[in-house]
Amino acid sequence: MRYVIVSVVKGPAGNFNNNLRKEVFEKLGAKSSKLPAHFTIKAPFEADDISD
Repeated sequence: MRYVIVSVVKGPAGNFNNNLRKEVFEKLGAKSSKLPAHFTIKAPFEADDISD
């Protein structure tokens, strides 16, 4: 299975990011990621069992 570890940005910084994405989409027609505002701690990786 594929996993990724992220930290979701909430509050004013998350709202700023979401508003900026909407504005860029509306003005430039650029597609936006469906992911919430976040920063990646560990890039995607494959693992069979992460219960440890």
